Amino acid sequence: MSVKTLFIAGCCFSLLSLCIWKSHETGLFNVKTIEVMPMDQASSESFAFVEAQVKKQLASFLNKPIWEMKITEMTERVMNEKWVKDARIARAVPDTIKVWVQPRQVAGLLLDKEHKLLPVAVDASLLPLMKNSPPDVPYLSGENLYENIELRKRAVEVLGLLPESGLLSHKSVSEIFYNSED
Repeated sequence: MSVKTLFIAGCCFSLLSLCIWKSHETGLFNVKTIEVMPMDQASSESFAFVEAQVKKQLASFLNKPIWEMKITEMTERVMNEKWVKDARIARAVPDTIKVWVQPRQVAGLLLDKEHKLLPVAVDASLLPLMKNSPPDVPYLSGENLYENIELRKRAVEVLGLLPESGLLSHKSVSEIFYNSED
């Protein structure tokens, strides 16, 4: 290699290093936006609520360099949100984090001991209260449904057996009541 080629390569490397250093210093690659999108087209009624919760979980990553973000740490934070069933996260250079989430589907609503409606997921787990109005799903009521997950699983199973349309469809049932004496 000639001295001229080495000199040009050195100048290009120095210029590139200066550009990277200046862009880092000016915050060009700092996260400014967190986009949350549904994983599939059939997003649930609760997506707006889940979107807000995910953005709240990731707010501490705003205004930090995008290259210093650990995707695994961000994914753990999102997956710790009880309303999230699955999530994928990616960087979008220069300043955006993209998050695809699959919200947990609500099968029914259960009245707790404090008379608040708790959403029940399709796996019969109890989800935290939503700030907005509850989804249009049947109420689950009766003794021991709050404490006994096996009873909740059976109730959710019954809801799953209902047809999508017809006289006794999922949309026409407003409540499932459990009574141990019957």
